Amino acid sequence: MKIINWFQIPATNLERAMAFYQGILNATFHRLDQGPAKHAFFVLSPVGEEWPTGGELCRMPRRGPAIDGVRVYLNCPRASTPCSSGCFRPEQDPDGKDLDW
Repeated sequence: MKIINWFQIPATNLERAMAFYQGILNATFHRLDQGPAKHAFFVLSPVGEEWPTGGELCRMPRRGPAIDGVRVYLNCPRASTPCSSGCFRPEQDPDGKDLDW
């Protein structure tokens, strides 16, 4: 089982962030703009029969790189309460850090 299900890397300038990750990871992206939220999803290819962990670069109104850093979504099939939103359920760890399942 994969521990990490999804990740978000906040960016103030999505084009600059895409160029950076293209340069160091040879990554390609699929863009999606949803109103003020801008997304650049890492394009994935299966490795054998497995898909790698997915993620995105994002520019969102209330989430900034200096404030929140990288957000990791954990793969937790035995979460204490079911996900009401259909995909991710927010929670906090004992130190108050935001987690999503």
